[in-house]
Amino acid sequence: MTRSIVAAFARHLGLTVAAAMLVCLFVKHSTALATDLLAPPDGWRVYKISELSDPDRECVGQAWVNRFARVSNGVLKLSSGPVVMPGPLDVPYAGGRLVGQDLGEWGGRLEWIAPEGSMRSPILAENTQSLVRSPTGNFLLTGSDGWGVAVDGWGTVGEGKIWRLSDESVSPPNAVLVANLEGAPRASFLSPDGSIVIVTSAQVIRLSPSGSAETILRVDFRGLFPNSIVEMADGVIYIGMRHFLVRLVPTGGGYQLAWLLPADCPQFHPADHDCVCSAPAP
Repeated sequence: MTRSIVAAFARHLGLTVAAAMLVCLFVKHSTALATDLLAPPDGWRVYKISELSDPDRECVGQAWVNRFARVSNGVLKLSSGPVVMPGPLDVPYAGGRLVGQDLGEWGGRLEWIAPEGSMRSPILAENTQSLVRSPTGNFLLTGSDGWGVAVDGWGTVGEGKIWRLSDESVSPPNAVLVANLEGAPRASFLSPDGSIVIVTSAQVIRLSPSGSAETILRVDFRGLFPNSIVEMADGVIYIGMRHFLVRLVPTGGGYQLAWLLPADCPQFHPADHDCVCSAPAP
């Protein structure tokens, strides 16, 4: 009897130790994974994870340099340089061409032009930004940032919209409103899971393959003019904009936002109507 009890206790203890070892290995793996996600990309450093200060914004508001994020063959590509303003939308669609303009406070338009210009069909009276093609449909992004100055001095947000375009078998095409946005859509990206991530001056939105829009993070990018957004297979999102690269790391139902700068930009200061990197004070 005593031997049976001892043997049973030993077997239980063995299982407990084995289970504990598995838990330790899982925690170690999860911690390593989280640490890898939080580490900045090579050649970049974390400037801060809190909101930008007013002096930060005052400097960055004058910056000429922009950071850009793109993906090539599944590999993240980051760069810096002057911003290139996009021209009017002019793309092939439904056997003709979609042509759109953003005329700011004077309003914009989108129209479809039949082959050889034989017919011009108005589609929307909206400031047109971009067309996003996806396996589940084609979506048009419209809107403009606000004009004037807000109470805090950083500008107003404006508004935007997401529209679903009819299939290319339909000509002339039509557009159906999917969602209203807070702020104009500045950039978008077709993610690995088939959804579309969109950034405005006030929010980051995910448009699911079914066409439903969800705000995944509220932000304040006024005056920073986001120019690009990408999402990697691990769920990390990078947003290029004036002076900064922003990284969003998924954290159990939310995202941790970090402001990134090139590693060779330890500090920055205003100079000659610009915001330039400088060496740390001795």
